[in-house]
Amino acid sequence: MLDVAAVSIDKDTRIAVLTYDAPHRKTQDVLFRLRGMGYADVVVVAMPWQERKNHAPLFPHRPDNVLPVKPMLLATRLGYRFQAAPHDVYMWLDTWEPAVTLIGGAGILPDPERRLIVNSHPGYLPNVRGLDALKWAIYDDQPIGVTAHVIDAEADSGWLIDRKIIAPAFTEDFGAFARRQYELEVSMLVASLAKLDAAKALRPLIDHEILKHQPHRRMPHARELEMMAKYRRGVA
Repeated sequence: MLDVAAVSIDKDTRIAVLTYDAPHRKTQDVLFRLRGMGYADVVVVAMPWQERKNHAPLFPHRPDNVLPVKPMLLATRLGYRFQAAPHDVYMWLDTWEPAVTLIGGAGILPDPERRLIVNSHPGYLPNVRGLDALKWAIYDDQPIGVTAHVIDAEADSGWLIDRKIIAPAFTEDFGAFARRQYELEVSMLVASLAKLDAAKALRPLIDHEILKHQPHRRMPHARELEMMAKYRRGVA
């Protein structure tokens, strides 16, 4: 793996934020938080948006009130650089040479260990991998949490930076709990920059038990109903 312990991060360190070339809520929140925390040298690297098969969940768990502002304009307004990456994203990461790249939004990246790339996953790794992690954690009686990690070639794998378990408060409805988990996801991604500076050896997230925790796909509606019934029983 990359020599993470050699990375020194301060407020003047160059950071890249990888995203889609379209308005994207998590990317917006990450950029606002970086600016608020005083990180000055940020380049937003935007890949083409790829339309996916529409999946309308019965119970939304991700915020959808995105600002109708494209990444180039948002980066300019925040005083950050912007780079469209229609083909080879690594060409532009190699050109800008950020010390670390944060994932605001991205699909599976080829050869991710070419650069130091950090993700925050809305699940407690390695227990809950893949899509709809919050819902699958409830459904499968797994820990509910968020994990910041250096990515590698496996989905939701790599090296642990930090992970936290959260639990719904008494009578907290599902939407409020999902928003609280999302806010933790954003804050842990930005907070990972300070934790990398002190890292001496990051622990692998995935061990010989990986076969017990295969990545999930989107949760079917029938299981969403079962998940919600279980959630409501747990907070009643």
